[in-house]
Amino acid sequence: VDKDQFPSNNLPISNPLELTSSEAKMNLPIFTLVKQFCLLNYACNARVRQGTLKQITLETCKHLHKLLLLFLRVYLLDRILVTDVPESSLWFFHDREESLYFYMAALIVPF
Repeated sequence: VDKDQFPSNNLPISNPLELTSSEAKMNLPIFTLVKQFCLLNYACNARVRQGTLKQITLETCKHLHKLLLLFLRVYLLDRILVTDVPESSLWFFHDREESLYFYMAALIVPF
């Protein structure tokens, strides 16, 4: 048995037995307690750590996909559909019809 307090020694608890009263529990810094609990689970539990990394990767991919969709919509409206813009200023293909096909493919391919 170690002499560390749960979940960390950083909390202002002099005696863990003090936590039996509801008044003592109300005086704890709740955000610090939750943060220390999450860090404890992340450091000690491999399944939690692996799941957390998977979720972060998944959410990052979702956000990148939404950013790509936003970029493609702006490109469609500002470059492909506007006839005032010369076709030489199109980025990927210098033809509006080919650029529109590229736009449609870019919408379908991530799925």
